[in-house]
Amino acid sequence: MCARLNVEPTVSLVDDLVRIAVSGLKRLQPVTVAAFIADDGMVFRSYGHYLSDDTGHVHLKTASSIGGTYDGVEPMGLLWSMKPVPGQRKGLRLMKKDVSEPYAVDVYLLDGLVNIDGKDDLHNCEILDRRQMLRFYQSPDVSAVPVKEGHLRGMLFLPPGPGPFPGVIDMFGTAGGLTKHRAALLASRGFAALALAYFGYDDLPLNIELHLEYFRDAADWLHGHPCVQKTGVGAIGVSKGAALAMQMAILNDKVKAVVAINSYCCHCIGIHYYEGRMQPVVNCGVDDLYETNEGVVYERGFRYNEVNDDAIIQVEFRSIEILHSPLCCSFKIGLYRHNIAVVISRQTYT
Repeated sequence: MCARLNVEPTVSLVDDLVRIAVSGLKRLQPVTVAAFIADDGMVFRSYGHYLSDDTGHVHLKTASSIGGTYDGVEPMGLLWSMKPVPGQRKGLRLMKKDVSEPYAVDVYLLDGLVNIDGKDDLHNCEILDRRQMLRFYQSPDVSAVPVKEGHLRGMLFLPPGPGPFPGVIDMFGTAGGLTKHRAALLASRGFAALALAYFGYDDLPLNIELHLEYFRDAADWLHGHPCVQKTGVGAIGVSKGAALAMQMAILNDKVKAVVAINSYCCHCIGIHYYEGRMQPVVNCGVDDLYETNEGVVYERGFRYNEVNDDAIIQVEFRSIEILHSPLCCSFKIGLYRHNIAVVISRQTYT
């Protein structure tokens, strides 16, 4: 009996579960299951080491990886543990730019327990079987409409049909530009999702000089769209985008729910204006930044010095649903406010 690698489904959205299993092995045969993604000139890889069971099967849903880029029982480990192949520039992030095209994930079944750094390593391996799966952010029936309304810039993703659909505004952080993959996925799951740019895109400013009316007006615009439900809209953001999502909820009562991922608790980074007046911001201490071998900068003890309480995003005065995951909470200790990352379940602020 020949060894066989099974992957189901072979075409799916990126958040769909994938079932990966191996059959036709000898009892307790050591094998490696490896995966590669090549996208936008970057290559990422992952792999797990397994021993087949008494019947010659390996089911990633129940089998435990004993080595590789992940260990233990991880049915989706091949996907979430992807790392850049060595030899590329530092700081690579697997972030889809052309959301109309899928990730093509090549999955290999290799004989023995082998360590995989790149595809060249496959030349020294016995490949028992291989499969490819396609992972989409944007369903083929989702439409993408460029938004250039007044001073608003972005992309509106709409599910098929007339709607109305629940509306959500999606923002990212200080990298700037327009990041579309999450909005495309939200539309694929039934939301009218506005990927909102706020600097470094089209004719928007190149730096973070923000007029907060922009975010208030974005909520008004999406709420007024004929394909969007009139019961309110949501906002989701990461880092700086998460802080702006909470600020949006303060400025516009049409925002009924916020998902804030790794949010700042106050206004920092850049210059903020509202109704012509400069708003208080916090100067951030950067003494404790450092770089990992992968090129990622972390903050050991990110400090807010001389906090002006007027700079705090006072979302507690709005009765809205907020999900923080995780949230950078600010605690005043001595002369400093220290941020610590904690995970808080959904909480209604009233």
